[in-house]
Amino acid sequence: MNKRFYFFLFLILFAGVCMRLIWVGDMEYKLDEHYMSQSVAAYEQTGDFPLLGMPSGMHVRNPGLSIWSFILIGKVFGMTDPQDLCFGVMVLNSIGLFLFLFFIFAHFKDLDRERWLWALMLMSVSPIVIHYERKIWAQSILPFLMVFFWWAWMKKDRFIGAFFWGMLGVLYFQIHMSAAFLSVGVFLWTALFFKKYQLEASVAWRGYFLGSILGVIPALPWIKYFLFSGESHARAFHYWLIHEFRFYAYWFTEPFGFHMGNSLAVEKSQTFIGQNLEFFSYPGNFYLVGVAYLIALVVMIITVGRFVYLLIKKRDQIKPTLMGRNSVEDFLISSVMVGYGLLISFSGTIVRRYYLVVAYPFHFLWTARVALTLKQGRKLLSVLVLAQLLISIFYLRYIHENQGAPLGDYGVGYQYQKNYSEFK
Repeated sequence: MNKRFYFFLFLILFAGVCMRLIWVGDMEYKLDEHYMSQSVAAYEQTGDFPLLGMPSGMHVRNPGLSIWSFILIGKVFGMTDPQDLCFGVMVLNSIGLFLFLFFIFAHFKDLDRERWLWALMLMSVSPIVIHYERKIWAQSILPFLMVFFWWAWMKKDRFIGAFFWGMLGVLYFQIHMSAAFLSVGVFLWTALFFKKYQLEASVAWRGYFLGSILGVIPALPWIKYFLFSGESHARAFHYWLIHEFRFYAYWFTEPFGFHMGNSLAVEKSQTFIGQNLEFFSYPGNFYLVGVAYLIALVVMIITVGRFVYLLIKKRDQIKPTLMGRNSVEDFLISSVMVGYGLLISFSGTIVRRYYLVVAYPFHFLWTARVALTLKQGRKLLSVLVLAQLLISIFYLRYIHENQGAPLGDYGVGYQYQKNYSEFK
């Protein structure tokens, strides 16, 4: 890594921050965002903490911490309207990019560090990441918060590190339930394999379990609701969907910028190609966006193809890597990709794309890990980063010039909704 690499890195980070902070009023604002904003506003008026959060996609009310977090954001950034809350989320996630940068330099060296830095660049300019990090959603603050979770995991051989690893895992579950699957997946992977692979000192399990127990305290009202409310939670589980393995469909496509179409589509039921045609055909976008997506598609085929080749032809070499035996970096990727991925896939829940928000930046790290096994891997990643940057710029431009995406899932942007009788 030379000076040009670091110049490119900071240029991409700067672009990522700009794209997170620009045009706050264009933010997506529908029922979920309205519920969160109104809950914070109600607290400002009454001072009463809501004991439960909003209903989740799993048809279960979220714990109260999912709203308390935004009450705190409202206090810090001065809650006067939903734009302030969204701006707070944008600022936190911009800070989160640099926290990950410090995390990388504190824990990794040489080629390991380079892979992490490529992952950070991909995450910085990914259109789907930017989309989620500009929303008043509970899971939208997880990219910022997860830095502390992984930092604590790295210090798990010490009581204080293990304590915060356990406690943060339980607390983050109370912000969004996807964090519960990730926390349990990483815990199981660590408990089963970390000592076996002798990667470093053992885990301070007393600290972990004490932290986990204390982390449960804010969730006591939610536990009471879950156990004694009399509501049926059976709708949260859909075991007939297990065969779809949606988690891995998202894992292998998201690092390459696909699946923005649903936000923009004329009809949500359109095919993948149909969802993106409006974006592609928008005046001034077609050629550049089409070329960028074509480049991303080629890079995806090469990267996934390389991964399949390694699985088939280099089984003896790839299996230890896939299981995380070779290094702490590989272990972390495996704990998320295999531990979290299999757990949530077989849980029976409908795995939605935003369930990978809590996994940032590990599918990007997986992409860099595979790409850098190729001789031209650095060039491949550079091209992919620039393609993602271009797609993200045009995505934000599209939203800004069209006052949102009124015919798509995005809906009308917040600052333009005064022209409409109601939001979606």
